[in-house]
Amino acid sequence: MRPIYILIVLSSITISTFAQNNKPITTSAQMLYALGEVCKRVEIDTKRFKTDKRFGEFCHIHMVKSDNFGDFPTYSGYHFKQILTYYPDSHFSDKAAYALIYLIDQEVYNFDDVRQEMQKLEKFIQAYPQSALRLRAQKRIAKIKTDLKNGVLPILD
Repeated sequence: MRPIYILIVLSSITISTFAQNNKPITTSAQMLYALGEVCKRVEIDTKRFKTDKRFGEFCHIHMVKSDNFGDFPTYSGYHFKQILTYYPDSHFSDKAAYALIYLIDQEVYNFDDVRQEMQKLEKFIQAYPQSALRLRAQKRIAKIKTDLKNGVLPILD
């Protein structure tokens, strides 16, 4: 239950630091990044998500419809998007952009296409050429290319 305790503490901090239009006023990019990291790790089953709206409201968790996996709640990447919107020159912007590559923000999701992941990683490298995460992105691109060359299917289900 420790993650829920952390969530409650962060919730009280967040509520007091956001103003009109959800624009952060006293919140820093560092705080938003920390909130995003906490929220992307929240695991909640569908039944609890539907009955306890606090998770959706605080962590910006939304329901994703999937024929392949069944409907499931997941983090939308809200806090990371806030960093890119309000703190684009922050040293957390590359971390936020990288995190968004691996989050599901659409309402329907049925498969992973590694070619799409590769395209997102290539765009990340172009946008953040000096990022410390560049090497990680390059290694993942190389692995995807090797897998595709060796006949691994590009669609993961």
